[in-house]
Amino acid sequence: MDELSTFLGARFCLRTLNAAEICVVRDPGSRDVLERLGYRRIVDVCADPAFHLSGEGGMPDNPPFAVISPISRRAWPGTEDESYDHYLTALALVADQLQSQGIEVRYVCSQTKMDPPVVARVRKRMKGDIDRAIAVDVNTVDDYLAAVAGARVVVGSRLHAMILAMVAGTPVVAISAVRKVRQQFADMGMAELAFDMRVLDVAQLLRRVQDVVNEPDSNRQRVLAVTREFRAQLDGRFDRLAALIPARAAMAR
Repeated sequence: MDELSTFLGARFCLRTLNAAEICVVRDPGSRDVLERLGYRRIVDVCADPAFHLSGEGGMPDNPPFAVISPISRRAWPGTEDESYDHYLTALALVADQLQSQGIEVRYVCSQTKMDPPVVARVRKRMKGDIDRAIAVDVNTVDDYLAAVAGARVVVGSRLHAMILAMVAGTPVVAISAVRKVRQQFADMGMAELAFDMRVLDVAQLLRRVQDVVNEPDSNRQRVLAVTREFRAQLDGRFDRLAALIPARAAMAR
């Protein structure tokens, strides 16, 4: 929950939640927002439901490859500024660094309408072999999982691009302008792998990407441990949700 700043937005949100049997959010920051708005019922904090998808088990390919997943500036309010331009350049530098080590670069967008045009803007800024930095088309969640499985790292910006990569067992490094992505990484104990786009330190980003690439096995195991823990959390919440269905059906009769 990042943008709930208008009176009508807050009112509609509270009215909807007050009609719900269960309120579950994916991070403590979202719970805090609701409490500040005046929501007084119990708010459960649990992992994002996308962590319950199956896709684990991808092993590094030979030759090795990495994925860059850019985000369109249209994804959040405001106009394009210097920080976004800096972000595009940073992604190109990541691509150049990976290529210099013999790692193939693949661009894979989890959002299939807004984000693909950004790939061309990043590729134009590369100093390496642009022809070998390929764009992989995906149309479904399964396509995306298959495209990122086995990568040494996914460097991306959308929350679910990161979550789905982890579901596939792939280490991730995030660059984001919104709170929810950095909060997700903090909740996973990986705050050092999430960067604020608005104050991006490119040198530090490149070091973090290199650290992940240098230790593929340990980082993959770290990701798998987190996703298994979150999947177990979700099992309990899904059971609670399923238990509501018979009660609601009886009321309808």
